[in-house]
Amino acid sequence: MNIFILDDEEVIVDSLGSMLKSIGSDKDNIYGYTDYRKFLEDIKTKKCDILFIDIRLDNTNGIELIKENGIYLKGTKLIYITGYDEYIEDVFETELVYLIKKPLNEEKVEKAYLKAIEKINKENKVIVVKTLKETRKVKINEIYYIESDARLVNIHLKNEVLVSYGKLSDMEEMLKGNFLRTHKSYLVNLERVKSYKHNQIILDNGKVIPISRNSISKVKNEIFDYVKEEV
Repeated sequence: MNIFILDDEEVIVDSLGSMLKSIGSDKDNIYGYTDYRKFLEDIKTKKCDILFIDIRLDNTNGIELIKENGIYLKGTKLIYITGYDEYIEDVFETELVYLIKKPLNEEKVEKAYLKAIEKINKENKVIVVKTLKETRKVKINEIYYIESDARLVNIHLKNEVLVSYGKLSDMEEMLKGNFLRTHKSYLVNLERVKSYKHNQIILDNGKVIPISRNSISKVKNEIFDYVKEEV
């Protein structure tokens, strides 16, 4: 596993590297950077499995850096580090795993690391869906959202919609932990959430999902709990 750390403070890079050596596997390779230009050079030739990146870097913004260089970070599990609450909503502009609030400590770092490992392990996890025409396996991370329609559920993937008999509540129970009920008719994959407003969620494919009035507070809390440790 290749773990990259990018922070403009050398003390943070060194401290985080030491924590990860203690927490992680002996097989983990840890690369630390204070210069984002060197980091950008290396991700072109080295696979980055997990990236711990400060949002506020010298002369640049970590979120913008990820957006501009996403081609080299496909599959990378992003863990943002910040000391500023003002950036919390901005992190949803990229597909992140976790958000750590400074000051860092081993407990926070371990939570983030384990969540990234869990996500990596789940990437190939599948469910069996019996559609109206066939029975097939579907990777959970390929599902964007599920919509109920009378006695049917419509499972929305990137390029197709699978229609199956069933209840949304049964799908919610099956997918508990990674999916969020935003409305009586919608179940959303939290990994696909790009941003949210007061009464709607925007997925990373541009789809807008409504949030029911009674669910607004619950949805907001669950989204933040998904990416941010309690502080």
